[in-house]
Amino acid sequence: MTPNIINQILPDATLNDIKSKLLGAKDLMPFLLAMTTKQRLTTVKMSRKRFQFVSNTIDSCKVEPLIVPTWVNPHGIENDFTLSNQLLGVESILEDMLIEVRDTRMQLGAEALKASSDVYDHVRKAKDRIPGIAAIYETLKASYPGRGKANKKQV
Repeated sequence: MTPNIINQILPDATLNDIKSKLLGAKDLMPFLLAMTTKQRLTTVKMSRKRFQFVSNTIDSCKVEPLIVPTWVNPHGIENDFTLSNQLLGVESILEDMLIEVRDTRMQLGAEALKASSDVYDHVRKAKDRIPGIAAIYETLKASYPGRGKANKKQV
């Protein structure tokens, strides 16, 4: 017997609602950007040590505004730092959800493939005994090219 851990579908209205809400969340963040691979590789990354460095810099600029060069906007540093931290929380939620969606899709695919293989095996065994089954067998068999003794290359 094929285990069927998940046996349901999303109604169209629910699926549309999910997509709409995800797009709505994206619309709430019009500042999002897409970097090129080169940009991702060459952009300085925020590490734990760098996080503390930026935090200390923000605090120091507030305590002594004269340390800030004229070309640096201390409010810009603070805004970038704050938004980066806010997006870290959003990213965490999205990553967790993405992992669960991918794992669920993998499980569903495995369930569908296992059950389909069971059907194929049953059809293969019954193709000569039940009228009309041979045509179904030929259709399903096409999904497995190169398998079987007749299709193996002679070495």
